Amino acid sequence: MGRADLVRRAMSKKKHKVMEEERYNFINGIVDENGNLEVPGCIRNGISEEIANKIFDQMMDFASYAFNKSHKME
Repeated sequence: MGRADLVRRAMSKKKHKVMEEERYNFINGIVDENGNLEVPGCIRNGISEEIANKIFDQMMDFASYAFNKSHKME
């Protein structure tokens, strides 16, 4: 849930660099230093990398126009 909020905030503030950094986590998930799965990611949930990238591209496109900067969320 925390990662989703991080992506939502990055989208609302049009921080494309942060969004691109989260692409890997969205697709491949996150495993901590002890080997514990923190975020499963799309691939572990049965979504191909190609489809996952298409979904994330749609999120990036949405972030480009959906959040008006004059209505900043802080």
